[in-house]
Amino acid sequence: MKMKRIISVFLCAVLLLSALPTAFASFDRNDLNGYPVVIVPGFMNAQMHVENEDGTTEKAWLGGFDEALKTAGLSAGKLIADGVSYGLGKENDLGRTLAPVVNSVIEKLACNPDGTSKYNVVTDVPPTAEASRWSNLRDEDLTLQDYIDDIISTDDIYICFTDFRMDPADNAKILDQLIDDIIKTTGCKKVNLLAQSYGGQVTGAYLSMYAATAGEKINSAVLMCPALGGAAVAEDFLTGDLDIEEEELVKFIEYSVNMEYDFHKLLASQPLGFLDGLAEEVLPTFTDVAQSWLSVWDFLPYESYKDMIDLLHPDQRIVEKTTWFHENIVKNYSKNLKKAQRSGVNITIVAGAGIRCVTGSNVNSDAIIPVAGATGATVAPYGQRFNDGYTCKYTVCKNKGHNHLSPSMEIDASTCYLPENTWIADGYYHGQEMKDSATKDLVLTQLLTNHPIKDVHSDPAHPQFHAADGRASKVFAAFDNSVEGYLGSGDTALVVRNCTHESAIFITDITVRGADISFLAPFKYIPEDGSASFAFAGEVPAQSLTRAAVTVSYIVIGLTPTPLAQRTFDFTLMNGDAPEYDAENPYAPADFEWDIDGMLGDAGASAVAGLGMTGQVAVVIASVLRMIEIVKTLIAVFRSFGG
Repeated sequence: MKMKRIISVFLCAVLLLSALPTAFASFDRNDLNGYPVVIVPGFMNAQMHVENEDGTTEKAWLGGFDEALKTAGLSAGKLIADGVSYGLGKENDLGRTLAPVVNSVIEKLACNPDGTSKYNVVTDVPPTAEASRWSNLRDEDLTLQDYIDDIISTDDIYICFTDFRMDPADNAKILDQLIDDIIKTTGCKKVNLLAQSYGGQVTGAYLSMYAATAGEKINSAVLMCPALGGAAVAEDFLTGDLDIEEEELVKFIEYSVNMEYDFHKLLASQPLGFLDGLAEEVLPTFTDVAQSWLSVWDFLPYESYKDMIDLLHPDQRIVEKTTWFHENIVKNYSKNLKKAQRSGVNITIVAGAGIRCVTGSNVNSDAIIPVAGATGATVAPYGQRFNDGYTCKYTVCKNKGHNHLSPSMEIDASTCYLPENTWIADGYYHGQEMKDSATKDLVLTQLLTNHPIKDVHSDPAHPQFHAADGRASKVFAAFDNSVEGYLGSGDTALVVRNCTHESAIFITDITVRGADISFLAPFKYIPEDGSASFAFAGEVPAQSLTRAAVTVSYIVIGLTPTPLAQRTFDFTLMNGDAPEYDAENPYAPADFEWDIDGMLGDAGASAVAGLGMTGQVAVVIASVLRMIEIVKTLIAVFRSFGG
């Protein structure tokens, strides 16, 4: 107990010091390092074609939906008819119609049982500097560069397209070939790497294979939602055990398009499963082709790849390749990446958390990649957290003065591949870092500037754990005098920010669980992009390493099908002694759920009345303006249908 008290006091001191208003790194356009950027994109991003023996070529991937329809002999009328049936609950009709379309799209991507390509498939863009330079890629549709193409010239941005069916280690050699050609062609000393998802796995393999000398070619490597340790979707895919999470999928779409409507809530009260019938018909077609892709096997987490080999008995070459990759690369990421750091590479890992995998796996993820796979962190089972008093394992970070426990007490980052250089954002969906202002700022700072943030402890604006603030998140909240995600004795108020750019919101209630504080009459109108401070009554409990949760309930002002909303934020108390951790009962429920009954708070309708006459007039005006914008959008959509 004495040691627990010492650790708690030390952590509190560290957090208080880091909360002081000191100068900290953030993206500075006047501090660019001047190195070219090589983007390593995610799965299925490369356009590819088949080179036939007679000298002709044909699209192997991303050949166009219209072309696929013609190949399958389908008419628009048939699709419309089956679409109507789908809407009436006959999901399999549409699935049976689309199955041949899917087959025609991916048939040329088939591999032999040993993982080698059945056809002579090559990427449209070869790994040379001139071919892969962004300014020369007029027809490529890729949004990953949107971070940077308004900051540095498109002449200094390169895309490494690889055959995503192949082994990441083999594709790492292609990346090395491209880097060499860029350095030779441009005369630059080094390049920066910006990798995402499967590209993060390729880059992780590259940094591992060339760790001792990587710093001679690489300045900074930023790995966003990387599939370093695999993806739960691979196991779901290979076993066919898919259970599509429609509500989570819709939330993913809302976040990715910056939607300020919560359409996913309309699914919460409806029986789900409307995509499963479609998947039942379409998935086997895709599985038949992709189950011999080496990349799919390398996506398997280290803990399960041997079991999957025993279960499905793939070709011996696939067994040998995937075993080598898991045992030499995945198993040794921490050692390999640290070696690359010592060679001079600034490595940053950014991951999303707090979201269930859309394919149905019960894991804490960014909807696609589990937190554990992206980072190496130790993560509580989905729907649970570590019990009060939990202290980190400190297996990789061995400094017990570092706090690597997430505010939700679900993630222990002390076991990460790089604990000091891994940032995790709650509510950040896969590949959507540009939607979260803090994560976008972090990526730009680490990638492009001469003064990247040293580690997760050195910049209070970029703590290791962060709650994403995309427009679809609606609100963001943190206490006024603590690092984000923590609550201490120095805090006096909760600061709530409206993350929307089009809608005002009205706060109706703020409830707290896990700490004896309360917000009295927390009714405030917050304009779009505005913020408000809410003082609380009561004293912060004198304890540490326990969890509290603050739920902000609000009304979206304007025309929306789901005006009532709320968001819950997790906080770890850091204000005294910690309770003794019960190792025999390591987990507690993460039970702070969405509560429709609390949407208007205790005051109910009086919250709206509290706006006063002026506020109510503002609500009416805002609603009318919103309706006009929606009508204009609908007109534009109808016009687009007419060509």
